[in-house]
Amino acid sequence: SSQASLASGISRVALCAEVCCEVAMAAMKSTVQHIAARWGSAAAHRVAPGSTVLASAGGPGGARRHFKKAARVARVPHTAPLVTRTWAPETDPPASVPQVPAGGPKTLSTLQGRVALGGSDLGHLRHEAEADASLKGLPTPVLNDGDLTKSVQELETLRAEIILYFHKTFTLFEKLHEVFNNVPAIYEKHERLRHPPIFYLGHTASFYVNKLHLGKFIHHRLDPVLEMQMAVGVDEMSWDDWDSNSYVWPSGAEARADPAAAVEFLQKVLDLRRNVRVLVDDLMKQQPMEWPINKDSFWWIIVMGIEHERIHLETSSVIHRQAGLDEVQPIGVFPRCERGRFHKSPSASAARNMPANRLLPVPAGVTRLGRQWEGTATYGWDNEFGKEVHAEVPAFEASEFLVTNKEYLEFMEAGGYTTQRYWTEEGWSWVSDMKPTAPRFWRRSGDEHYLRTLCEEIPMPWDWPAEVCHNEAAAFCAYLSEKLGKTIRLPMEDEHMRMRDSVPTDLQDSAHGPAWGAWTPGNINLAFWASSCPVDTFKSPLGLYDVLGNVWQHCLTPIDVLEGFETHPLYDDFTTPTIGEAHSRIMGGAWM
Repeated sequence: SSQASLASGISRVALCAEVCCEVAMAAMKSTVQHIAARWGSAAAHRVAPGSTVLASAGGPGGARRHFKKAARVARVPHTAPLVTRTWAPETDPPASVPQVPAGGPKTLSTLQGRVALGGSDLGHLRHEAEADASLKGLPTPVLNDGDLTKSVQELETLRAEIILYFHKTFTLFEKLHEVFNNVPAIYEKHERLRHPPIFYLGHTASFYVNKLHLGKFIHHRLDPVLEMQMAVGVDEMSWDDWDSNSYVWPSGAEARADPAAAVEFLQKVLDLRRNVRVLVDDLMKQQPMEWPINKDSFWWIIVMGIEHERIHLETSSVIHRQAGLDEVQPIGVFPRCERGRFHKSPSASAARNMPANRLLPVPAGVTRLGRQWEGTATYGWDNEFGKEVHAEVPAFEASEFLVTNKEYLEFMEAGGYTTQRYWTEEGWSWVSDMKPTAPRFWRRSGDEHYLRTLCEEIPMPWDWPAEVCHNEAAAFCAYLSEKLGKTIRLPMEDEHMRMRDSVPTDLQDSAHGPAWGAWTPGNINLAFWASSCPVDTFKSPLGLYDVLGNVWQHCLTPIDVLEGFETHPLYDDFTTPTIGEAHSRIMGGAWM
């Protein structure tokens, strides 16, 4: 996904993102989200396609998807009946406008009505622990369970479930922005390769209007200028326009120079969000329920909007994590994990008393790659669909734990960032250009080490996974190969899926295992924390930890597509711009 360019880890190196049970997410090799690595060893003939390091030479390549460059498809009008009521803002206004509460609003959530900003100070925002807790660990709705005889009551229960999923996701994304303590901070480009947070506040709301309008489910727009200006996100590649001179919102400097104008534009965006919330809620209550729900359904488009917002929930958390400490404040709905071997010094007993990483065997077997549009049980992105592949995966070994901060420090102390032989040509070019000396979220003061989390800096948790980009993960594997005298590399997609086959997968029984049940088997989807946790917390039946969740894991398989791949007619550029060797897959999901 071009929306989620991040970092990941058979070295098991780590990254963070939302729960995606089978979706292949794309990562540019030089960018970091919440991703780490797992290291491992495999049969000599398992060669990573297109790789120049970390894989043994000779023999056939591993099981892969059939690669083809997908052409864009023409957008086609939706053929389903139009809704019985269309939205006309001049005749159907949202709830009445409240007065600005004393001291400013208590939340940025538009759930209860219009948010009226009173100024640029956001330090007065309050968090309701019980209500906020209900926003986390949300399951995606089941859209087809194979039973074609649903009663009216069952269909209305599904309607209510989707409506609740929409509102809770919409609210959760708004509350993520409560981490900022002042309005101008929402206009700063905290990550230079991304728009500022103000864009994403409008973008995720505009997405609903743009897709519903394109599908001919609505005929009126709410704010045509904002909906178009906030339609296109950015990626590190040239096909996306991220020229800040064309922004309709103030820059960070302009917002600080004129905070009243910044507040005025934020108010406009929050009003758009409130109006979109009312619009979508109204449509969901009016639209006839369908069963099963397939990709041409109104309801598929609604879930597409929800899952799109959940992608940005994670990618925005990485952007916010780069804001200055003086611009952020603690937020109760996103609690940090309190477990870990925390210390400023790597020589402290807490850092020395680490679980020893080792290789564990993963037996040969068959794993499934991909799924078919017809009969799919849950929502998916276009790159998940096509002809199913049942891949024979040779036996291999994988590291018991994701690579920890302490392990990665050893690579750094061995000259990792100054030793060219550890890096691919692309990786060394990145090092030469960016001159990194540590992972993105590490902070050092003399001999003291800290980690930046969402809104604070904490003594380094040495047993948390090291969040690095793909280039760093690959270099770590080259270093470890030299140290151990054997080939160590990142996993392939099918190898990761073999590890996943032993772990409960999601909402229903599938080819990859049983349903989760009442307990979530990993630090994923905000079920536990809004940060990483120690790598020895969640153990799979194979004995491997963090196969699911904690942080995304880097993978050697590039973004390609299945035979029979088709884009969705209402979102034809979700995957196609990222296909090729420049983007690799990230696997496993993360705490967000």
